[in-house]
Amino acid sequence: MSMIFNTEWGYLEAITRGFKNGMLKHSDYLNLTQCESLEDVMISIQGTDYGLIFGGDFSQPSVEVIEKTLRERLLQQYYYIRSHSTEPLTTFLEYIRYPFMIDNVALLIAGLNNHRSIKRLLKMCHPLGFFDQLAAIEVATNSAELFDAILIDTPIAQFVPPDLPWEHINRIDVEIVRASLYRVYLENFYDYCSKLGGNTANVMKNLLSLEADRRAITIAVNAIDSDISCLMIYSHSVQNNG
Repeated sequence: MSMIFNTEWGYLEAITRGFKNGMLKHSDYLNLTQCESLEDVMISIQGTDYGLIFGGDFSQPSVEVIEKTLRERLLQQYYYIRSHSTEPLTTFLEYIRYPFMIDNVALLIAGLNNHRSIKRLLKMCHPLGFFDQLAAIEVATNSAELFDAILIDTPIAQFVPPDLPWEHINRIDVEIVRASLYRVYLENFYDYCSKLGGNTANVMKNLLSLEADRRAITIAVNAIDSDISCLMIYSHSVQNNG
């Protein structure tokens, strides 16, 4: 059994363990709490794998540069694992990307509703949430056209509730749209992990349940003193599906 496991997944497990060992330790975080400037932060991580990421160049650090560099590192690691994966890991890794896709769509909807440039909005999207159709929507001038362009035959089309009135999308709060997509996403991911069984199901079902509870509580708190008509749209969707 171990031989079969190593043939199929041994290499990726070793790579993943290597990535994990490169993460900051508790002692590293304690050192970071003592930092008083970005220069101190860069010096503090110099002896870690993150110091190697920045190539030892700690001159004139900025939050933007640090965030961009760390994000690029994350993308490299993710896509390396993704390119060497086989099923069912490939589908599991795609599920990891879906939340970023949903957030990107929500960002585009909010931007279009506020008459922002679509090219500028695309630059603000998280790269892990990019998909082919996202690069082909520069012609969209409003949120309705946006949904026509990206919510048909796209990776997140499977998470679109059938009873949410997309023809009136410009009058629906973007957080309602985001929550509706996330709800179906979490349900589908939960079902997928349940079918996989084993440790994946035991761990992921608890994590996904926690995330669902967290989002439900957040929505309930933010719903206080809000527009009841928008909330009724989401409540109706929830009741019909679950």
